[in-house]
Amino acid sequence: MHFDDGTQVVITFNTKSALAVNKPASPRFTISITPPDKETLRYGALFPMSEASFSTKKFDVKMGKSYGYGNLQQYVLHLEIPQASVAVDLTLDRVIPSWRPGNGHLYFEKDKSKFFAWLPSVPKGNIYGTLSYAGLTQNVTGTGYHDHNWGNTNMDSLMSSWWWSRSYVGDKVIIASEIIARPEYASYKTPIFLVANETTVIADSTFKGATLELEENDIKKHPDPSSIEKIAHQLSWEYESGDDEVELELTMKKLLQSTDILLASGKTKEEIERARRAGLTPWYTRFSGSAEISINADDVDSNNSGNVGVSVFEKMDFE
Repeated sequence: MHFDDGTQVVITFNTKSALAVNKPASPRFTISITPPDKETLRYGALFPMSEASFSTKKFDVKMGKSYGYGNLQQYVLHLEIPQASVAVDLTLDRVIPSWRPGNGHLYFEKDKSKFFAWLPSVPKGNIYGTLSYAGLTQNVTGTGYHDHNWGNTNMDSLMSSWWWSRSYVGDKVIIASEIIARPEYASYKTPIFLVANETTVIADSTFKGATLELEENDIKKHPDPSSIEKIAHQLSWEYESGDDEVELELTMKKLLQSTDILLASGKTKEEIERARRAGLTPWYTRFSGSAEISINADDVDSNNSGNVGVSVFEKMDFE
């Protein structure tokens, strides 16, 4: 969520850890708040199953006194962490239609027994409500996004890494992603790309004959000193479909989140040390930054090309 005062907020609901798909449910939510020119504040809460419920047919979640529900067109959120004096009451109204690449599923076996699924329910919407934290309660308005992913297998057993991004430029939303499967799945790259406004899908990676190429640039030391990895600080995407061409460039401006996946995985100390000795350094990184897009397409006014907007993009590296 990008609020008009420059604050950025990310809210997640999880039935369990994404790395513990086959373990019992462990309901939790997180709230990350990044005020303008300040560091990100992170809050979270865990719940017993007796205080939680989840619908399998729609977004309808309850955890203690917190909840969220919606119907593709409108979503309502109420979250509270009294001990941290944090509360969120927000409504998200969809502006750009829901979308998914193909049927929204990636299958990793011939019999389709292992899958990862993803649905951007609200690629872009108007968001409004109240936000309370750090002793302040404020009315907020801005632009929001909502998606949902699920699966039946731990992601780190299917994927080596992914880049994902969501950008707003003028009246357009741009979703760009590349998922790289593990070597046992031939390190197959899955490109995902959407450029759309309220009335038109301008670019879609599932269009027949469409191609998408990602180039990582400005590779240097990770901005988090606790990471030993290098990471791209600029991403360039090139999309082609027939005579239509789109170029997207994302540039990192601010580190929003940096997480050592091993430390957050719930593994024992011995398991973590064993993984480190094997050379594993899984890491999750989220940036905010700028987005610049150039569009050459028949149904898009050329004056819309070269626009600059805002972006949030992330790297998940399971290795």
